[in-house]
Amino acid sequence: MVIRCSSIIPEIREAVFKCLVCGYYTDPIVVERGRIEEPTICAKEECQAKNSMTLVHNRCRFADKQIVRLQETPDEIPEGGTPHTVSLLMHDKLVDTAKPGDRVEVTGIYRAMTVRVGPTQRTVKSLFKTYIDCLHIKKVDKSRLQADDPMDVENGPTLKEHIPPVHQDKVEQLKELSKLPDIYDRLTKSLAPNIWELDDVKRGLLCQLFGGSALKLPS
Repeated sequence: MVIRCSSIIPEIREAVFKCLVCGYYTDPIVVERGRIEEPTICAKEECQAKNSMTLVHNRCRFADKQIVRLQETPDEIPEGGTPHTVSLLMHDKLVDTAKPGDRVEVTGIYRAMTVRVGPTQRTVKSLFKTYIDCLHIKKVDKSRLQADDPMDVENGPTLKEHIPPVHQDKVEQLKELSKLPDIYDRLTKSLAPNIWELDDVKRGLLCQLFGGSALKLPS
């Protein structure tokens, strides 16, 4: 259950630096895990001044970030037990998808991060702080869900209401395609066409998507 949500935090993703001596701008530098590799020397051959680079905020690229505090639901806590809490790190489209009081199911990566002794010191503590890097969130409580919410809900509309009607001509077209000798190559080319030279990986994903044994019922 969500108990706390922070405000939206702008997190830098690509940094641009400017030389204070010659005014040269660097190419965007990708920020990895919150660390910015600041150049120590100007990349311009005519300048190459040392320790002259400064960050240009209005040319950097930022992304939305939000910290959400998650706690065990009261009905899942044993008698006399203390509810466990964990922090969620949500980015981009996941920001503001949950509010305090919502019951959610989260899929993410459990990570650990160092904690500094002081805000101005580089020394870190021996104990790490853990959090979940959220990849997907699913609301399970309809009472806190709006009608136009894009997230999944267990108590929402039934599956039949979401399935569009199947036309018979489409079914026949799929049957004809299944009889083609190069159907595997066609499907491989249609899966993520922007990604090249990974045909074996695509075939493996296609087998997971379409593979299976035929189910024959007595009726």
